[in-house]
Amino acid sequence: WIASGRKTGTLHVERRSVQKRIILREGNIFSSWSNDPRESLGQFLIRLRLITEEQLFRALLGQEEKGRLLGSILVADGLLGEDDLRRALKAKAEETVYDLFLWPSGQFEFREGEFPEIHISFESQVTPVILEGIRRVDEWQRIRAVFPNLETTLKVSGPPPAGADPVEKQVLALAAAGKSLAEMSLELRRSEFETAALVFDLHARGLLAVGQVRAGNP
Repeated sequence: WIASGRKTGTLHVERRSVQKRIILREGNIFSSWSNDPRESLGQFLIRLRLITEEQLFRALLGQEEKGRLLGSILVADGLLGEDDLRRALKAKAEETVYDLFLWPSGQFEFREGEFPEIHISFESQVTPVILEGIRRVDEWQRIRAVFPNLETTLKVSGPPPAGADPVEKQVLALAAAGKSLAEMSLELRRSEFETAALVFDLHARGLLAVGQVRAGNP
């Protein structure tokens, strides 16, 4: 509806304590905001290996002192290029939207004409984002058939394969430490879906087995 009407404004969505805002211009996704800590810009910059933990910490201190946007501080300090910042903002906004497809319930309101000042932006067309969101709903059903809930723990079935990427090694280490899927999600700074999809792939390859299924939300 927003895309076909080429509307400009802010979509407010809320579920329990999670609040998100998707900013759109002429029907395209333009920016986003979320109070989910895993969807903060800093977390995405670290995930994409564009900055280090230490650089993020210093920039956050500078943000408190100067009252400037995190991205602007990192670009001004020469730690991040504008193109890399734009790439991180785009990834952050799309993940913020994808997560909405997995909400069983929630509230939303579109405020037409509400468009905050944005210094560095991007544009994502809505249709590809919707198609990926629908794909994730289908994938989520397959994942949940193996992992009943996010409190599920895993057992390591073998050593990391030669050439395993750092994220896979981290997942295997977290599984060996007895972390649940929910705990892994926080450690990995990734959404519950992304974390479960990583674990699901390792499970399918015989590197992980289901451990204990604790009581928890489905």
